[in-house]
Amino acid sequence: MKKLIILAAAVILVMTSCTKSLSPGNVNVNIVGIVKNSDNQLPIKDVEVKWATGKSFSKTTTDKNGLYAITGIPAGGNYTIIFSKIGFKTIMSTCNAKISITDIGSDNYNEVVDNNIILDSLSGTFTFTLYKQAPNSATPVVASSFPYKIYLDNPYDALITGTTDVNGYITQSGLPKYGSFTLVVSQTDGTNLYETRTTIGGTTSSANSLTLNPTVSIVDLGLVSCPNLLDKDGKILNSVSTSLPMVFIFTTALDTTATAYFTGVNSIVGGLYANVSNSILTVGSKTGLSLKSKTNYILNISVRSKSNTSDTYSKAFNFTTN
Repeated sequence: MKKLIILAAAVILVMTSCTKSLSPGNVNVNIVGIVKNSDNQLPIKDVEVKWATGKSFSKTTTDKNGLYAITGIPAGGNYTIIFSKIGFKTIMSTCNAKISITDIGSDNYNEVVDNNIILDSLSGTFTFTLYKQAPNSATPVVASSFPYKIYLDNPYDALITGTTDVNGYITQSGLPKYGSFTLVVSQTDGTNLYETRTTIGGTTSSANSLTLNPTVSIVDLGLVSCPNLLDKDGKILNSVSTSLPMVFIFTTALDTTATAYFTGVNSIVGGLYANVSNSILTVGSKTGLSLKSKTNYILNISVRSKSNTSDTYSKAFNFTTN
């Protein structure tokens, strides 16, 4: 049996590599394994196991002994396998099923690939205190009623949302005990914009705190619309197109200086431009790239008033593509 579990900030990816050379013949692969609980190493039943073959998915579930079997798939392909169950962190496994024919007197047979999986239980509780540092103040104060988002760094895990209480506390259960997750805050408080995207290791007991400094003191330059990002009320659309460019229309004439960039789960999307024409800011691609579907992004833009360049509008837009 061969297993390798890689915990990454963006996606937990278990790579099972079957690296023998592929030979001719009608060869099928059976991928089998046992799914166990990271807390006690006991088998987990009723785990949904899905695997991709081309553009479609097939699925099965583990039995009472945690055993699953994917049978009769063609050799030589890369197979993505997703293990999921409520209360556990989703695991995405990739198997490169390249095998060789052994001398058994036939070109038609099945070869078994072992792929055991450990699921991390989502029983951790995250306790956090959020502070904000007001301009011209020596002492930070609690960031009460600040909305936040928590991403479990896997596109198959649900987004967790919440709001800090009056004491700036975040108490969130159902997080990975041993993995990591990403805390996202973007909140305008008066004329100050506070934002962060922080990757945090899983914990069940330790208290943490974070102080946010204002990104910039913003001035409303009259943002009217951005049809492929905002609805008529100025709220982010539930499902945002992956296509670029994005066109922001203001009521104020803008200075030609403007900045914009996208951040993905753990990287900045390069090859972008931010052009200004009178009261219109256009954010597009220099290289023809498009955003990935079903992915979380933050778009940061910053523009200045043409009549008074000290008046700056800077904002981070958090959205998920369709």
